[in-house]
Amino acid sequence: MHKYLSDRLTAEFGKGFTERNLRAMRQFYSCFPNRHTLCAELSWSHYRILMKIVDKTVRDFYTEECTNLRIVASLVKYTALKNVLQS
Repeated sequence: MHKYLSDRLTAEFGKGFTERNLRAMRQFYSCFPNRHTLCAELSWSHYRILMKIVDKTVRDFYTEECTNLRIVASLVKYTALKNVLQS
């Protein structure tokens, strides 16, 4: 399915629709289905890290922390991973 979509979207719109990117887009929508909850202050790197946090409550906490404190993505990854491993 991803291969088919990748080929069709690439043919119609150009680069950027690899199977890997489509999986990431799908995961992004699953984690953040309400576009009004997205923060312009966060980069794609932030969201890629936040999407790996399975627990929605924990993910929401780190999303809020990133927005309020303007934490760089590498620090989010380190802190989230450290806290998850300690639980």
